[in-house]
This record gives sequence, structure tokens and C-alpha cells, in this order.
Amino acid sequence: MHQCKEMNKVIFVNHQDFDNEAKMVEYDKKFDEYGFPVRDGGGSNVTINYCPWCGKKLPESKLDDYMAILETLDIYGIGDEKIPDELKRDDWWEKRLCNKEGK
Repeated sequence: MHQCKEMNKVIFVNHQDFDNEAKMVEYDKKFDEYGFPVRDGGGSNVTINYCPWCGKKLPESKLDDYMAILETLDIYGIGDEKIPDELKRDDWWEKRLCNKEGK
């Protein structure tokens, strides 16, 4: 997770309240990605690659890795019932990708 104190303040302000206008940045642990919430009634956001406060590069999203793993299992959608329980967890990538990268 990104270590900018200023950004973390706005991410964790009522992080479960999607409609809270004070929440300027969201963090999706499942894909290790950050974004600006789109307030159109849905749950989408605009992914950001750099911290708006300190300017440092944010971690690469794990979404492409996730989709590649699903494809190896002949699963082609995030909502598929056949997704293994391990991949339904928010921390799926910590074990799989950190072991792969030797971390």
C-alpha cells in the first residue's frame, strides 16, 4: 500500500460509505489499485497511477494479473461461480504475486 499520509487520510475517511463526498480517493485492495470515485450511482472509479498529494508512482494494478490467472482456469469473468475461494479474497495477490516476484 502507498505510504503517503495525506492520501491515506482521504482514503480511510468513512471508506465504506461510497456516497461520502469527503472520500476523494478509493483503494481497492483486491486489485491493489487507487482511483477517483465516479459519483454516478454506480461503483466505478477512474484509476490513478500517481499520488495526487506527493506525486509518487502508485503500485501497478493487479487486475491484469487476476484476469490472466482466471484465463488459465478457463474462467472469463470476474463474477463467474467457478472462481476458486482463494481468488475471491482481497489478499489473493499477496501470496501468488509476491512468491512469483521473490518477495
